[in-house]
Amino acid sequence: MEANTSTKPAFSPEKIEELLTLPMRQLSHAAETQQTAILALTTILAVMAETGKLPADRLAVVASALTAGRADADAAREKIAAYLSLVMNIAKKLPEILAANEAAVAAEKKKKN
Repeated sequence: MEANTSTKPAFSPEKIEELLTLPMRQLSHAAETQQTAILALTTILAVMAETGKLPADRLAVVASALTAGRADADAAREKIAAYLSLVMNIAKKLPEILAANEAAVAAEKKKKN
């Protein structure tokens, strides 16, 4: 029996790239899909007038329950609070923004006539 003295690697850089490309694309696609879902849900929540009226203490209880046991629980709750604040502020300001937009559209139509 002769020992394998070949200096050629078992996997070429091309083969390694081929093996990693699909999983990386799948991860990228998953992250993109998650981001799209988050933005869609944020849009729905921001449009609902009730979102701006949600009680902060109840939201805090749910956020605490969802992050319980995590090593980064405090940081996660801070991120959740910042996100909720953003969405709630959009929901509160949306009627004013829509009214201003409708007024601008009406003024533009009047200007054209």
